[in-house]
Amino acid sequence: MQKPITKAIFFGSLGALIETSDIQRRAYNEALKESGLDWIWDTKTYSELLEMSGGKDRLSMLSAATGRRLSADQISSIHARKTELACAGVINSEIGLRPGVSTLIEAAKSQGIKVGFVTTT
Repeated sequence: MQKPITKAIFFGSLGALIETSDIQRRAYNEALKESGLDWIWDTKTYSELLEMSGGKDRLSMLSAATGRRLSADQISSIHARKTELACAGVINSEIGLRPGVSTLIEAAKSQGIKVGFVTTT
């Protein structure tokens, strides 16, 4: 049986390359505050919230659970603002790559394997 040949490696999120959870958490807190919501997510709470994928889905669930009943437009607005703040946080941070990422990318490049980044963000 012939060994499969790897032609490309795709990273599926920024979090696969660097640790972004705390930047995201702080960005959510700021976006929520700017929207007039008094929700503050500490590290433990945010970690638990990450068990549900999709930031808009988390906001919708919390909206219903707290009786705030945010509209779809409000949820989209908060999420968009969080994304802006998180992107700025990543750009302005000095966070390095996760261990092994640089080595993997360099090894792939040296063997002619394409490296790509795929995200819905």
